[in-house]
Amino acid sequence: MAAALFMAGAIGGSLNAGGQAAMGRLPEELSDWEDPATMSTSRLSAQCGVLTEMKLVRTSRLNFLFLGIRNDGEQSITVRNDRVKGLFSNGRERYFLSPPGNSSLEIKPHWYAWGFIPFPRKTDFKDQDSLKVTVPVMNGGKNCEMIATFNRDKNKEQDLNSYTEAPTVVVSMGVGVGSGFTPVSADTFDNNLPVSLDFYFAGFAKPTEGGYLQMSVTMLGDIKSSERYDSSIYKRANLIDMSIGKAWRSFYSDTVSTYLNVGPSIGVVEALGQTNSGDRDSKAVVGLYASYTTDWRYARQYWGFLRGDYSLGLTLYAKYYPWAFSGGQGDLGLVGVSFEFLRGGE
Repeated sequence: MAAALFMAGAIGGSLNAGGQAAMGRLPEELSDWEDPATMSTSRLSAQCGVLTEMKLVRTSRLNFLFLGIRNDGEQSITVRNDRVKGLFSNGRERYFLSPPGNSSLEIKPHWYAWGFIPFPRKTDFKDQDSLKVTVPVMNGGKNCEMIATFNRDKNKEQDLNSYTEAPTVVVSMGVGVGSGFTPVSADTFDNNLPVSLDFYFAGFAKPTEGGYLQMSVTMLGDIKSSERYDSSIYKRANLIDMSIGKAWRSFYSDTVSTYLNVGPSIGVVEALGQTNSGDRDSKAVVGLYASYTTDWRYARQYWGFLRGDYSLGLTLYAKYYPWAFSGGQGDLGLVGVSFEFLRGGE
């Protein structure tokens, strides 16, 4: 939900249930901008011949102005969605986002309308103490401005949710190259740089904390004869594994963030037989996984089917399976780097 979205109806009537349900869960108010007396950011007033309510609300990626208007008059009014602006305490002035074809809204006599108009950048709220919002309207052929002033509660710490643009869901696909750091890798597989295909999914209930799911297929290489495998029977081996655990996210600029992921990992080392052999050997493995990703966002789409963040990612990872093989030293460890060329968030 990023475009200015309004619902309208006759006073005393009801909203279309289907349209209301299509919006999903309503955004939450900015907690550090709530009035201590009312515990809300809501501003009620009678201006320009209409009754209005304005308040500040948020999602994970955008802040919005909630605007409700009740027209009890006998003439239609027109709201200029494309001219709504906000003036912050540091003097920064921003016009709100308004997609093409949605520049104005007409509200007929004895009708009401309410909706959400997005701020262009959530980060504009950082370190600000006040915000003055101006909504231009035309009533009876006369221009008028509806104004609301919001103040941050200085007795509260700034809420990270109020100024951080943080997708709640992050998904990526990438290609990695690694190296074995335990003797088993060099003694068993003839591949100094095993290549992997990687998939990553993370969900965040808070801007900085969440959980992740990581899956990969690593080509360990051709098999050497050892106490673990007979190279006359087995040709090559792959590691297929999955990890679920805790994710921590940090923000360094509007476009750069990092992800630290740590959790248990399970998988299977699968040895494939020679060309004319149907032999196959699978060994279950249990261990630990850790990774550190630097994410660079190069594009952001606010509305439409392709809305979301588009990024490139570079991940350093380590996997360690202490009991991959039986007999003697049987631990298997890999370290490497993965490049996420398809990475996005919403």
